[in-house]
Amino acid sequence: MKGGSAFTGCLDSVYASLGIKHLQERSLSYCGQTQRDLTPDQIDVMKQIAEFIVNDGAITVTDLNEINTNLWRQGIRTFGQVLRFSEEITALSRILLKAA
Repeated sequence: MKGGSAFTGCLDSVYASLGIKHLQERSLSYCGQTQRDLTPDQIDVMKQIAEFIVNDGAITVTDLNEINTNLWRQGIRTFGQVLRFSEEITALSRILLKAA
């Protein structure tokens, strides 16, 4: 399964549940910026982070550690490196907040 399209599907369900359809195009932009082959666990983490971004605005790895340590740990574990996890959160935040 291609991570980008699966990830987009996950984000679409988040947007639909929140009633925020205009953000769907931005998720496509996020997935298309680079080749993103995300694992199912990474998709789950990013879906949860997208909810934080939509509800509360931009979030950093440090913020996430303070707000939800379990999700932070899961993200570090699934992405393997703090830097990569941080880069993905930043990219997702930029795209979603452009649409808001």
